[in-house]
Amino acid sequence: MTFINDPLLQTRNFTLPELEKEQQAIQQKMEEMKRSYSQNVQQPSAPVWEEIERITSSLTEKEFEYLQGNQEFQESSILIQQILNREYMRIMRPIVEGTKDGKDALDKHLTLLKRIQKSAKEEASKKEALINEYITQYSNLTWQEFMEMKSGKQPSSKVKK
Repeated sequence: MTFINDPLLQTRNFTLPELEKEQQAIQQKMEEMKRSYSQNVQQPSAPVWEEIERITSSLTEKEFEYLQGNQEFQESSILIQQILNREYMRIMRPIVEGTKDGKDALDKHLTLLKRIQKSAKEEASKKEALINEYITQYSNLTWQEFMEMKSGKQPSSKVKK
């Protein structure tokens, strides 16, 4: 069995025992996920997803545009998307961290996060202080006039302290 023509496997020399061990680990993780899923998720008595899909797929383009413009529909869709993202992340985090490239990417991301965290906090504090200064001392100006004054330009109206 040769893997030389597979570009995904050319970066590393795999041995059959390594591949079998990795495949077994993946299968174990999938079995754990299936058990966890079946224990944590109750199957609905009615196929709600299918009903939603049936209704939305039957709409014309104009009807669907109207639906997408409805505030209540947008909020409901956002909530469902947030739940899907949460559940996807719950399932995928251990799988991604269990792979070499996933672990490497996560380690790099953590290093980046630690490096820029301080500057993010400083920038947010500066913006908060700027807004506070505007509200407490220069509320007679528009935000644009205040920003022009802060940048050294003469605002279009008089500044009162």
